[in-house]
Amino acid sequence: MVSETPSGIGKLSSKVYSDIRDIDEITSLDYSHLHREVDDAILTAGSKFSVPTAILCPPTILGVGHGPVKKRSIQVPVYINAVMERGKAFTLGDGQNVWDYVHVNDVADALIKLAEEALKPHGGGADWGKKGYYFCEAGEFKWGDFHKKIAEILYAKGVIKSADVEEKTAEDASEIHPWGPILWGGNARTRAERLRNLSWTPKETDAHESLAEMADFEIESARKAA
Repeated sequence: MVSETPSGIGKLSSKVYSDIRDIDEITSLDYSHLHREVDDAILTAGSKFSVPTAILCPPTILGVGHGPVKKRSIQVPVYINAVMERGKAFTLGDGQNVWDYVHVNDVADALIKLAEEALKPHGGGADWGKKGYYFCEAGEFKWGDFHKKIAEILYAKGVIKSADVEEKTAEDASEIHPWGPILWGGNARTRAERLRNLSWTPKETDAHESLAEMADFEIESARKAA
């Protein structure tokens, strides 16, 4: 939603969004921002029909889901598959761009927390409607570090022949995946202040810990599909 490249692909941005301090800016971003149209539709419908709404906006989601249907997110799984298909890891620009991360289990906890508040009189202690916008993060990571770590994991598992990481441009990334520059080249730095005010606390706080599990899942899925 707030993925941006003010300094260029692979460059660090100093902008950090607070879901309290910057709520007016967040809920009025233009449609060039991913998901903005969906957010606007939810807020508009909620206002029109007097329905309390809440939008949960997670960043890079880590881990493998344990539900009966969807078990994978987008950014890291798509990157892992791109590396396996190409046989070599890559970073965009110098890989200094930063995103927040959250484990899928902590996203589930956040949804449960909001549901519990919704069942309380007057919506409990949660904010709803335009102010009911919730970032969901456990910390930050640098994409260049993730790319190196994933290369090491896949090399150790014998999936690729080298742990080297090569530099790619935004155009290269678009050829690898249409969303490549957005997925791996920008910055999305946020602070989940509203959730923390509801006593939500992420339990999975090591950004690198889930990568091996995610790699195993993608390797096994590729083998089954072969």
